[in-house]
Amino acid sequence: LGGNYFFNRRTYTDMYGRYFLKRYDDETASDQSDEDRASIGFSFLRNFYRETAYMGTIEVSDYSYAADSRNFMSVQVGVGIESVISHDSRFSFRTGFQNVEYEDASLGSDSSPYVSMSMTYAKVESTRFKGGVDYVIREADAAPFASQTAMDFRLGMEHDWQKNVTVGVNGAYHNGDYD
Repeated sequence: LGGNYFFNRRTYTDMYGRYFLKRYDDETASDQSDEDRASIGFSFLRNFYRETAYMGTIEVSDYSYAADSRNFMSVQVGVGIESVISHDSRFSFRTGFQNVEYEDASLGSDSSPYVSMSMTYAKVESTRFKGGVDYVIREADAAPFASQTAMDFRLGMEHDWQKNVTVGVNGAYHNGDYD
């Protein structure tokens, strides 16, 4: 759920709230890895040129697992730029700092820079091709780890099937490192 508020035609905010849940059918996996994540985010954007916006962002996420020892909270603060490269291409770059605090005090905390880049290509207005790469601390795919440093590559396609209906397909390659 999200929304935008425009202060004027060049300055606006983007706000959102998200809730994710992951559940496993296997009881053993479920006992360790069922996951809930709640995130809220806020971006402040300012168009300095007709087709380029600079931004400041903040996102707070709370990760809760069935195994409480894996719970953590993540805070990302960053800056970025979005630019229309041509009439059919858009580029986005964000970078910043991420801090992760674990509920289990023996795990301490993690801090890391993060980077996110994406490109959208739309030769036909109703169809968009997207690609991107991210380097970030994210939830762990394997118990007993709580989080991992990861590089993600993603590709996708969206098509506006009807006026209010968009369908799409996405794929990702994920390469994680557990310290």
